Amino acid sequence: MKNNSDFIMRQVEQFADGLKWALNKGKASDTEIVFDQQQTQINNNLLDEINLFLTKDKFREAVSTFYKLKFELKFSTYLNVGEKLLNSLKKAPKCSPQLVTELEQSLQRSKKEMK
Repeated sequence: MKNNSDFIMRQVEQFADGLKWALNKGKASDTEIVFDQQQTQINNNLLDEINLFLTKDKFREAVSTFYKLKFELKFSTYLNVGEKLLNSLKKAPKCSPQLVTELEQSLQRSKKEMK
């Protein structure tokens, strides 16, 4: 976000730095303010990571990465990604049935929680 040529972005960045300083009461910290654009990029990277794990038959890692998205995506998007992942796992002959069942149950619990 270091775009110093844009006046508005400089203002937003300075505001974010000030907010960060205020939240930490003037102390240095590892706190990071994440903008929507950055968050979208992080989410896209996680989705790409899931697909990469699937192509390498690393199914447990794909599911773990999916779980990281639970509070990052809109609920409907999260469920859509979960359903696609579940379908991919069901079609993968090397995937353990236990992992498929775990993901399926997790998605069902998530649906019940949001009702």
